[in-house]
Amino acid sequence: MKNKVLITGGSGLIGSRLTKMLIENEYEVTHLTRAKNSKNDVKTYEWNWEQNYIDENCLYGTKIIVHLAGAGVAEKPWTKKRKETIVKSRVLTSRLLHSCIKKNKLKLNSFISASGIGFYGAITNEMIYNEENEAHSDFIGNCCKQWERAADLFQDESNVYKFRLGIVLDKNEGAL
Repeated sequence: MKNKVLITGGSGLIGSRLTKMLIENEYEVTHLTRAKNSKNDVKTYEWNWEQNYIDENCLYGTKIIVHLAGAGVAEKPWTKKRKETIVKSRVLTSRLLHSCIKKNKLKLNSFISASGIGFYGAITNEMIYNEENEAHSDFIGNCCKQWERAADLFQDESNVYKFRLGIVLDKNEGAL
């Protein structure tokens, strides 16, 4: 029996590549998406964090969730409203997933959440940061702190892994 992996943000740059790699390694991959489509030719389920809706069928048999979803940080200017969307699209999606896992009494092996090096702030200096450092107090540092705190909700149901990603380069799609 294949391990089933549910990816949020699966049609994005990282999610698309991860999907291909997991399938090549014989994982069953499904996506949770805002618009039911299959850019990567996998089964998709819909959700809408703004309406607190998730097709709970996505969770059955799932052993690993990779949570990559979130409004793009480089797509639009950071107005007050956009900043709220950036935070909520990461934090509320995590909470929605968690509430469905709890409600259905499901047990995961792993919950893997993206985060960003913005945790350390949008600053340039000579300091070498590590996991022991506190989040910076600027917008992006606070966003990452809330995002990671939402991932911690899963600690009773699974192993939790958080990746603080930096710039991701792709030879065909550019930089993220």
